[in-house]
Amino acid sequence: MLIESSDYAQLPAEAEPEGSLGQSLMYLLRSSCASADFRRRVLTATLQCKKLPHNTGNVLTLLELTIAEDDGGAGLDAAIDLDVLPQLCSCLDHPQGLAYYIEGQRWRQLHGLLRLICRCAQRIRYQATDDEPRRQRVLLALESAGDAQALLNMVFVLLRASLGLRAETSRSGPNRSEAVLRALPPERFRPLQLVCYELAIALAALSRQWAGLIVGCLLVHHSSRGAELPSADAAAHVEQRLAAAAAAAAARDAAAEDLAAHTERPATLAGLSMVEARREVAANAERLSRYYEFATDLIVGSLQEHEEPAVVAPCIRLALVLATETSVLPRAHGKLMQLLVSVARARPSKVHARLLAEHEAAAPLLRRLLVEQPALLLGGDDAHAYCLEMLRLAPPAEAHLCAMLDACAARIAARALGRAAAEDAEGAELAGFQSAVRLLCDASALAAEHWRDRHGAAAEALNPGVD
Repeated sequence: MLIESSDYAQLPAEAEPEGSLGQSLMYLLRSSCASADFRRRVLTATLQCKKLPHNTGNVLTLLELTIAEDDGGAGLDAAIDLDVLPQLCSCLDHPQGLAYYIEGQRWRQLHGLLRLICRCAQRIRYQATDDEPRRQRVLLALESAGDAQALLNMVFVLLRASLGLRAETSRSGPNRSEAVLRALPPERFRPLQLVCYELAIALAALSRQWAGLIVGCLLVHHSSRGAELPSADAAAHVEQRLAAAAAAAAARDAAAEDLAAHTERPATLAGLSMVEARREVAANAERLSRYYEFATDLIVGSLQEHEEPAVVAPCIRLALVLATETSVLPRAHGKLMQLLVSVARARPSKVHARLLAEHEAAAPLLRRLLVEQPALLLGGDDAHAYCLEMLRLAPPAEAHLCAMLDACAARIAARALGRAAAEDAEGAELAGFQSAVRLLCDASALAAEHWRDRHGAAAEALNPGVD
């Protein structure tokens, strides 16, 4: 009766008053679900009736109770064999669709639904080594029924609301569901955001098509909003622009602090100058770290499962862009640099070849490490190893190497004139410039000659008393 009719009794949501019929039924169900046989029989009855879209509350609660997390995956396997995934996804595509869960603010149901889908997707993902034909059958059934599109739509709605992604949609004008999500207090929205992240990673690992869509969505966001880094031709003006940006940011700080409690902070570092990015990291490091950890896991999972160019190319491009953005967020930056170093050393391979081919995305990262924040070269082996590998395997044109040396010299000279803010910071940065100049000079005999002939003062500042 619980499965067939929503008129009989609705199993309670959390905090439903004691004494209701639903509360009593929940007590009986929880007690009975200690039996694996009981769970199996109820699970079979629940899924064979195919009542999920029509009686979501009760049926979803029964599934949560009967698909145990501590049974070694037996419950998930049984549910997957009974076509639980298409039924769960169909709940997102019934006539009310997104509006039913989001505009109706049925947060517990939506979270429970996505969590179950995520658990199933993760289970299917890791069955690849055990039973690949079974995994392919499940994926084919899900895609052929059209239910996968409803699931992807929900993932993208949550990602856009969470991160302000510039994902193209077929709709014009504001999306009401996204507006409702954006208005949620952070503590209410965070559980949905986290399950969305887990689900996106699992789906991208399952299907190269889904991986291309999800990674591509993030890439559009970061590429279209990326701040323009100083060009090689403007090396002599790097310091002036940084100083001007710092002054402008300082002038805005007082008003920004007053509005911080009422203004939505950037969800990523896309499009921010280094001054702005540092300010956001100081105020918002935990939230930013959660996002970049998700994006890194998404890239890693996609690269591990798919070798197709349509997946590898956007993954490598996104990793390079994110590594550049996170230079002011050490933990996230370190993980991305570990990934890039492992790819640079994974030769011969398709992913290694793609990294060497990404000149446009690789150039800003090299410049960030060698010119703008050379102290990063001292923070561990990965940043230095990445620059060493890329300068050896895919060196920029000699004119670009010389331009980067010119920019290094300009910044070294500025610090020698006493423009550095603090002695410790100056010492760390000069030590970083020593590594950067050495790497650039080792990459080309012409660049080394250029440094010796044109930047004797900078060389003296780096190595006083050395000929």
